[in-house]
Amino acid sequence: PSRFNGRDIWRSPHTAVLHCDASKLAWGAALDLHLEARGIWTSTERKEHITLLELRAVLNACQTFRHRLRGRLVRLWDDNQAVVHMLRTWTSRSPELMSVLRHLWLLLDKYNITLDTRYIPTTENVVADRLSRLRDVSDWRLHPALFRFLERRWGPHTIDRFAAHHNAHLPRFNSLFADPSASAVDAFAQTDWAQHNNFCNPPWEDLPRLAQLLRETGAAATVVAPCWPAQPWFQQLQEMATDSCQFDPSGLLCPEQLDRKSTRLNSSHANISYAVFCLKKKK
Repeated sequence: PSRFNGRDIWRSPHTAVLHCDASKLAWGAALDLHLEARGIWTSTERKEHITLLELRAVLNACQTFRHRLRGRLVRLWDDNQAVVHMLRTWTSRSPELMSVLRHLWLLLDKYNITLDTRYIPTTENVVADRLSRLRDVSDWRLHPALFRFLERRWGPHTIDRFAAHHNAHLPRFNSLFADPSASAVDAFAQTDWAQHNNFCNPPWEDLPRLAQLLRETGAAATVVAPCWPAQPWFQQLQEMATDSCQFDPSGLLCPEQLDRKSTRLNSSHANISYAVFCLKKKK
């Protein structure tokens, strides 16, 4: 490509280390052992062969960290020997694997990234393996019909603040871990709350921080929360809200999650009502 005219002939020594892993639940990656990325597989992806998922994990990791890896030589550690072989030869007899390989090759070419792939035993691939098997008990998705109801009533919303690629209701979202599709990591680290109509369905433990943040920023938001009137954060949201509604747990989950309800919704609180608060932006 013409963009490579004048590129250095001699590449620099290893400048980044990337660990990747996948399970039937999720994929995980760690860049230089301190920047973490993770994503949950969809119900369709879970049916795929583990080797295909392992290769997708490499693609997702490179997409997530593409700007940090641009123009760099990357030592990639992976605990799947078939994936290591494919990334050294760039070929496979499987059409599905070749499709992912081509997407990965195009990504590496676009960002001038070179992979030096090595095998690592699973027992030593600690960080990536932990991320790929981590179960988040607060991971659940509001039923799309309920979200559409809230969108008609208080929308349009411009960002989903507590989500991931597999459960986000909006194209723009903040995630807990680095994600190829996320606009940013950690909703509480963002400074643009007042610029959006925020949709918030946070983990319960984050509700006190969220209530304080909305009070300080005066941002517009729709907040989904358990109906616990005795909690201070509930009273704060109630005071700030210009409108609200309540609904029971029936029909709360999206259809694909009915067979794997989160621990939170299967707990002793499964029968409680939910409250949704609408907070208008302060002028």
